Amino acid sequence: MSRTAYLFETRSVQSFIFEGGKLRDMVTASDQLDALCNEPLSHVLQTCKLVENDNIWFSRKAGGAVYAILDSLDKAKELRALWSFYVRKHFPGVEIVQVIETAETVHQAMTAALEKMAQQRNILTAQYPAPGPLVRRSPRTANPVTEWDDSRKEWNDSRKEWIDEATRLKRKEKKTKDSLVPKFIPDGKNYIADQWPINLEHDGGDFPFIKDDRNVALVHADGNGIGELLMVLGKVVETIAGKANSEEENSDLIYVTLFREFSNAMEEATKAAAQDAMQTIFKTLPSDAEKIPARPMVLGGDDLTILIRADLALPFASEFCSAFARQTEEKLAGLYTTVREQLGSDTIEVKGQTYNINRLKSLTACAGIAFIKSNQPFLQAHDLAEDLCKEAKRQSRHVLTDKHALIPASISFHQVSSALIEKVKEIKTHEWAISIKKDESNENTPNNTNTRYLAMGAYGLDADLPAFSHLQELASLFGDKGLNRSGLRQVATLLKEDPDKAQQRYARWRDIEKSKQSKVTKEPLLDRYDQLISQLCTISNPAEIPFDSTSLKSPLVDLLLLTYLPKTPDAKGEAV
Repeated sequence: MSRTAYLFETRSVQSFIFEGGKLRDMVTASDQLDALCNEPLSHVLQTCKLVENDNIWFSRKAGGAVYAILDSLDKAKELRALWSFYVRKHFPGVEIVQVIETAETVHQAMTAALEKMAQQRNILTAQYPAPGPLVRRSPRTANPVTEWDDSRKEWNDSRKEWIDEATRLKRKEKKTKDSLVPKFIPDGKNYIADQWPINLEHDGGDFPFIKDDRNVALVHADGNGIGELLMVLGKVVETIAGKANSEEENSDLIYVTLFREFSNAMEEATKAAAQDAMQTIFKTLPSDAEKIPARPMVLGGDDLTILIRADLALPFASEFCSAFARQTEEKLAGLYTTVREQLGSDTIEVKGQTYNINRLKSLTACAGIAFIKSNQPFLQAHDLAEDLCKEAKRQSRHVLTDKHALIPASISFHQVSSALIEKVKEIKTHEWAISIKKDESNENTPNNTNTRYLAMGAYGLDADLPAFSHLQELASLFGDKGLNRSGLRQVATLLKEDPDKAQQRYARWRDIEKSKQSKVTKEPLLDRYDQLISQLCTISNPAEIPFDSTSLKSPLVDLLLLTYLPKTPDAKGEAV
């Protein structure tokens, strides 16, 4: 019996969620997308007379992706037509990628479909109908308008606005039952819909800012090495399927079984890690808190995106990455045990290449955090957070000495200080890079360059990269009775203008701070400052502005960002 693979993925979902910039609309969009593979897919399957584990089998069915095996090519084509029609109608602007491939076995069909899927992802999809030059555009999204809307009147404001079809669907269609936020609720906590904010406006908003500080952060986290793990799992399935009794009915469905087990394990691990990270928020809130200072946006597969108050973003992100490693180790244990029993070994050899199934034991994650004002555009902020996450992954991979080892968990963050939200590459050039005179007497060392960077770019949560815990402790030395942050801020400003004057100001700052002591250890704070700086970057002279001798990076801007974040109130409402 031949097998037919049907693969479907959504793309550009971030644009669908964040376009328009209204939190209420973003919340609706994220819930609609999160529920896409639940009730809507079930209705489509019912219409096509497809029954799971009877004439259709899923290896993945979550996060806007559907990977299915069918025993009928005609049914696969019927499903493709109806499902793509539904998604295009209810999620305008969301790109879809889908392929159908038929082969003798599940593995062959899926392999061919995945190869074709990789090609299809690189093909731009036209959006129909194409608007003409005289069509009115929505001021919020620049897409063609479909309605003159007044559903977002605030207080006594009777203003209306032109909205596009995607915004109309977010505001006017029957709301889906909240499906995303409850996934973030830890055990023992009740889900109360009214506690989660839906309005960031200055007047009439319900987001619990700290006094007049209206800084928020978009956190985007993503698992590391998923592609390598899936490749190993594919080779494992190929080996196990080859050993299976070919005469046994549906024996080749071992592919579907193992990949579905992996997909479910990843969903559960990501959900559990998000719940662990939410504890960093809940423990700061009083028992009668009216609003939660966060709003989840995406949780699926190994991805997470959340809008969160600025002071809570770094603790949340670091805890999520740490919890992700713990939870994947726990949730993937069953899959690893199954595979190990089937193979009888920790390694397999396929076409002369050896694969180690220990890669199936656990995973790590990296995160990017974009700090912005609440009135800045969220779509560009999300792009920055995603780019920062990629920067963290890049630096984590750079420190790997064993290609088979786990990629270290890390985080990267940036405070947007201009109206234009740039990508990391431009930020490095425009904000982090400075020019310093070359040391002509030391031309054979890496220091003999005139470019330095005022930010480290990424911090590790366990090892290898500069430790985020050291940066946190360094920031804790500053405050009303601690080290003075204003002096360091002047140093950072002068470095862009006159590095020599910046060094003089740094020396003056150190002279002033020498007398300050720790309230607990009575140790001079400047001594502890020097110790922590030396752990973050390799320096030869603590009296000089710290730049790592190899990477030429400094933690100065990152340190200042942490010291200027608002203090998180504790459960009693006092700053901690």
